[in-house]
Amino acid sequence: RPTADQYNGVGLKYANGPFNAAFVASQQNYANTAADVKNGKAFSLTAAYNFGVCKVAAEGQYFNMGRTAEALNKGWGAIVSVTAPVAGGNVLASVGYKDAKNIDNSDVKNKVWNAGLAYTYSLSKRTTLYAAAGYTEDKDETATSSAKEKTTEVVAGLVHKF
Repeated sequence: RPTADQYNGVGLKYANGPFNAAFVASQQNYANTAADVKNGKAFSLTAAYNFGVCKVAAEGQYFNMGRTAEALNKGWGAIVSVTAPVAGGNVLASVGYKDAKNIDNSDVKNKVWNAGLAYTYSLSKRTTLYAAAGYTEDKDETATSSAKEKTTEVVAGLVHKF
């Protein structure tokens, strides 16, 4: 076991015209702080295609973050997004899902899904207006209980690059 936390990873990228794909594998080696600590790993695969009228992207990830203080440390997630030019700006939309559980007690679970919608409009090369809204449902489950938290966010702003 290392005496300090260590992280390593490797990624591969493929780009050919309107198609892009990437694969990333990473590992977390935890310091020798407790006998029952297990190292973590994650694998992500992403693909995107630009159809001209819109760009569609999808990503999937498997993760097992080992045995640490985190209870919900093994599972998978996926997200699909679309970007399209509209009225001189860009509309961005996404939907995602995560399913995680505790590696020592599979009765402890967490399921999250979210959706987002945004619009960006460039006023100049350096100034962009944006507005976005998002919704998330986060459900925690055990063998004896279940709790769900719902969150809605709305933001708007201006970005100026100096």
